[in-house]
Amino acid sequence: MRTSGILTIGGAFVVILGSAFALLMLRAFFVDKGQGFVDLSGLVVGGVVAAVGLGLVAAGRKRARMEHEHDELHFSEMALALAKRTAARCRWSRW
Repeated sequence: MRTSGILTIGGAFVVILGSAFALLMLRAFFVDKGQGFVDLSGLVVGGVVAAVGLGLVAAGRKRARMEHEHDELHFSEMALALAKRTAARCRWSRW
């Protein structure tokens, strides 16, 4: 698996975990009246984790575009070199 796929899938997993934790803390902050600061800080931490996950997803998608462009460039260079090599061999062979 390429790095872009790992970043994208891992980032999506982190987003899901961070969002679930933020929603849990949001419910605790509004429903359970008790430790407001602890619930609020947990809500902030969940939001930060979700934001980091979104950043990982964005970085993975950007890297996927770069890898795709590099593969296309490398493929065309390789195909051109192979065509030149094959044409030279066909020109000088007696078959």
